[in-house]
Amino acid sequence: MKKQRNNLSIFTIIALIIIFVGPIITAYWMVNSDFNSGMAKNNYGTFIEPSFDIKEIAEKKLMKEISLKPGEWLGLLFYKGTCDKTCNEDFQLLETVRSVIGRDAPRLNFKILAASNSTNREDVVEDEASVNNLVLKLSTTIPNIGRFERGLVIVDWRSRVMLFYPNLEPKGIKKDLGRLLRGSRIR
Repeated sequence: MKKQRNNLSIFTIIALIIIFVGPIITAYWMVNSDFNSGMAKNNYGTFIEPSFDIKEIAEKKLMKEISLKPGEWLGLLFYKGTCDKTCNEDFQLLETVRSVIGRDAPRLNFKILAASNSTNREDVVEDEASVNNLVLKLSTTIPNIGRFERGLVIVDWRSRVMLFYPNLEPKGIKKDLGRLLRGSRIR
């Protein structure tokens, strides 16, 4: 009977050690290992650091289209070529993302910047010089970005380019923009 009681108390002590020390060891491991590097990716887009003013690279035609109030954001979808069927599909995708963001959606606007416009859309700014300047600035600001013909940049109300998406992946864009809009609410 006494031997069974000793075994029970040893198991109790081991269980208590695991319950109380286990989380501490796990937390220490998570903080000090590569495990955290996989969780640290907060943005799906590329954060532009240092951010740059869109006015530095924009021509007058584009600047007439950008007028944001404090707390508002602009998603500028740009194409080095013509705004055509793909351009329309991408814009519809972004409008769908905007519609599911929630109550902050009215503070987000989208425009298309293209070298030429074959669709006669009202939300397309036809400005080849601004597109070329934007692509050049992004390729010099972001290392190892490679070649791209289109993309999405997110511009804040101060006209600073903050995020760049070379690929339009709706789930990632929604998550990033949802966080961005929640974090930038003016109370």
